[in-house]
Amino acid sequence: IMVKGSQSILLLFFWMVLTGINCQGKKSNIRSGKELEILVAAFHNECSKRGLDVDFSPESLQVGLGRIESKAGSCKPNSYPKTITIDSLMWKALSAQQKEMLVYHELAHCVFNKKHNNDTLRFGECKSWMRENDSKCTINMINSEWRQYYINELFAAKALPAPSWYNI
Repeated sequence: IMVKGSQSILLLFFWMVLTGINCQGKKSNIRSGKELEILVAAFHNECSKRGLDVDFSPESLQVGLGRIESKAGSCKPNSYPKTITIDSLMWKALSAQQKEMLVYHELAHCVFNKKHNNDTLRFGECKSWMRENDSKCTINMINSEWRQYYINELFAAKALPAPSWYNI
């Protein structure tokens, strides 16, 4: 295409802008929010503390808010990159603890290929954060000892027994 004068400068400018957008460094794999980004980074930190080498690059994992029918989160572990979508309307209604639990749950599906676990402990507490949404067990999200148990269970390669303080 032949262009003259100011048109060629304008086209050159647009070309530079478009190519510059693709060259601004590493893109984030977190879409739609700082709060979501913080939770994914915290999960990644838990992996690092346990010596788990997990690829959180945008080429391997995408996490974002979107619309999902009838559930709060979705993991597509067989897609490339693995894709997690958190329902944007549900996200707004969740407490900070519920958001952490949801993001960690979906990351465990995608990163560790964890399946749902609806097992319960002696008094009806959930044995795992990996429970299905309609399971009848309860999770104590505020107590720090319970939270640590659930995080340890989430990152464990195999099922953990009830915490030692539980059986006292």
